Amino acid sequence: MSVDRTQKKVSAIGANSKKANLEVEFKKMEEELKTKKAQYTEKMKNKTTGNMPLQHLYQHNLTSTTPSLAAPSNLARTMP
Repeated sequence: MSVDRTQKKVSAIGANSKKANLEVEFKKMEEELKTKKAQYTEKMKNKTTGNMPLQHLYQHNLTSTTPSLAAPSNLARTMP
């Protein structure tokens, strides 16, 4: 084989390797976008139906300002 042929083959192998690496990166980016799209879709679905994810419900109940069912402190003092 001549030097030109060998160089062309090595160059072609390098190009194929680079192409394969780019395809792998592309697939990763594609999967990330699919995941983000699914998360966004779920978020919008919950927003339009009025549903809140469980973690938000739990935090909402902790910070809720609804009055408790216990007797007010001023009533407890007036009772004999």
